[in-house]
Amino acid sequence: EAELRQTYARLLHALDGLAVELRMSVILVALQGLSHAEAAVVQKVSEGTISWRIHHARARLHKAMTDGRVAKVRPLSNDLSQALVDNGLPGLLGSLQLVN
Repeated sequence: EAELRQTYARLLHALDGLAVELRMSVILVALQGLSHAEAAVVQKVSEGTISWRIHHARARLHKAMTDGRVAKVRPLSNDLSQALVDNGLPGLLGSLQLVN
């Protein structure tokens, strides 16, 4: 369970490191289950832009999860913390820390 918590913490911190537009696209599509078309309406961009953002975000998240580096311990941003709470994922937030 400790390894899973560390992986989850790394993923959240990698997500938090994305540009706001990328992060919001991921939250809308992956956490809230919106289609690319629906996310495009919410973010007032084209569906192609959402598709590009999701592709780019996945690549960045994959790199962050596989490069072996551990980010410095820091709290998650308020907007990501709130998005997690809004999507029913607050349970682990208080206890997540990245350690070397």
